[in-house]
Amino acid sequence: MDKSKKSDHKLFFILILLLLLLLGGFLRLWNLAGRSLWVDEVNTVFAAQSMNQTGEPLHPSGVIYRITPLFTRCVAFTYQMLGVDEGTSRIPAAFFGILAIFLVYYCAKQILKLDGLGFHATILSYR
Repeated sequence: MDKSKKSDHKLFFILILLLLLLLGGFLRLWNLAGRSLWVDEVNTVFAAQSMNQTGEPLHPSGVIYRITPLFTRCVAFTYQMLGVDEGTSRIPAAFFGILAIFLVYYCAKQILKLDGLGFHATILSYR
């Protein structure tokens, strides 16, 4: 393959990856606050609010929430930046979901050494 075809081929895969990231971002961010919080999300909300107030991820009962400390810290940071809301509670999960699309593509490409198979793996990650 000559140099211009190789660069066109690479540009094509970059554009497809960007399109997949935009689509994944739209699907993860659309109607983010449309439903009420699930039980596990409520636990994270209580812990994140407590983390912002006291520095400790506590439930209202006083029990320390130890399940997802890094994620709880991300939710607490989002609350500091954007306020407490059902939608802002889900922003860190949506961000990590979008990041996962890229990571699945990158890992599949590195392991399999083929761009096309990386895209197939990325599409499978939409579930």
